[in-house]
Amino acid sequence: MAHILVIDDNPAILDALCDMLATAGHAAEGALDGIAGFEKFQRGKFDVVISDIFMPREDGIGTIRKIRRTDPNVGIIAMSGGAIISSADQVLRMSAELGADFVLPKPVTRPKLLETVLNAHQKPAK
Repeated sequence: MAHILVIDDNPAILDALCDMLATAGHAAEGALDGIAGFEKFQRGKFDVVISDIFMPREDGIGTIRKIRRTDPNVGIIAMSGGAIISSADQVLRMSAELGADFVLPKPVTRPKLLETVLNAHQKPAK
């Protein structure tokens, strides 16, 4: 199974994602913003990173770019949602162009989350 870093500023969503991953056998750690997430990434060895896009202090796009520069092989999943879905879709597409391997719109279902994590974990090295 994978060692996964989940970055989301909503504690309830962060806990739910980590719980879904843990019950599937993954080791999941969380961070509440991009700065804390990048610091945790630098201290650990993660197979997959899941990052929300809209967060205070440092958004997911900046975090994804820093993580990608640090480790070109880690699987990165950008995730976002909100009231303005078309805007979130555009941001997710931009995230993919800036380093994310996969994108997930919120709300995400457990099967879709686990499928995307599996794909991110199995992606070929660069």
